[in-house]
This record gives sequence, C-alpha cells and structure tokens, in this order.
Amino acid sequence: MRKMIICVAVILCKYSHAQKFFIVCEDKYSRGVFEKKLTSLGFDISDSLNSDYKLQLTTWQTSKINSMYKGNVAIFDKVGKEISRSKDVRRGAVAINGYNASFNISKVISEDYLREMTSGIKRTQSSKIASSGLAEEISKLKKLYDDGTISKEEFDAAKKKLLEK
Repeated sequence: MRKMIICVAVILCKYSHAQKFFIVCEDKYSRGVFEKKLTSLGFDISDSLNSDYKLQLTTWQTSKINSMYKGNVAIFDKVGKEISRSKDVRRGAVAINGYNASFNISKVISEDYLREMTSGIKRTQSSKIASSGLAEEISKLKKLYDDGTISKEEFDAAKKKLLEK
C-alpha cells in the first residue's frame, strides 16, 4: 500500500512543475519579500531571465522635500508582454535605522495585491497534463479503495490532497 502511495506522489511531482518567476528588484530585502510570497502561492523562483514570468518592482521619488516614494509591481510573460500591474503604493523613506521605502512598498504590494495579480497564472506548465494526470490518479486511488488496499479514510485523504494541488 505504501509503495502505491509513493508511486502516486512521484507521478504527481513529475507533472506538476510550478511556473518560475524571475524577480527584478533594486535591493535584496524587497526580493526576499516577493520570493517568500510567490513561494507560498505555489510558484518557483528563478535566477535567470529564461523563466516563465518576470516580476519587476519599480520605485520612484515623488517629493524631495519629505522623501516620499511611490512604487508598483508589474508581471511580464516570457515574451515581455505585461500581464498584470499593481496599484501605485506611496511610502516615505527615513534614513534612521536603514529604513528603505522600496522594502515597505514591497511588503504592502506582496500582502495586498500579489495574490490577485497571480490568480490568472496557471500553477502548472500544462493544464491538460495536470488535469488528465489528476483524473488518472483519482481513478487509481478508487481502484485501490475498491480492491480493499486502502481504507475509505485513506482514499478520502489522498483524493483531497490531489484536488488541493
């Protein structure tokens, strides 16, 4: 029974490659914010431009008098077409304690906009492969259940796990 479950897990991993994002930010702290959020949303991070998508943070100073900054994030596909852009976020910069306006802007965009911005992006490279693979895996689980190899609880838990991916 465990061998069959391991085989199912291996097959699922084979067909569920996450889309890769290349992150363009001025500082490593902002990049870390986006890496953490994208990873939690089920995406992979790439260190090369040869990725599925590019996320680019742009910040600019709006006022030199009070050090105000604005910024937004745009997501581009492989051919450079913009597919999503966040609203502009405005934050101030303070030199005390190394405060960085782009880091704070990154946190706000990550928390408030990134999930919605990536909602239209498929989590797998091929939805046909993933959906047909999912149907096959559920059929295999059903056969194991019908044969008495796994219990109803094991079947339901494994099916739920498959459907959540």
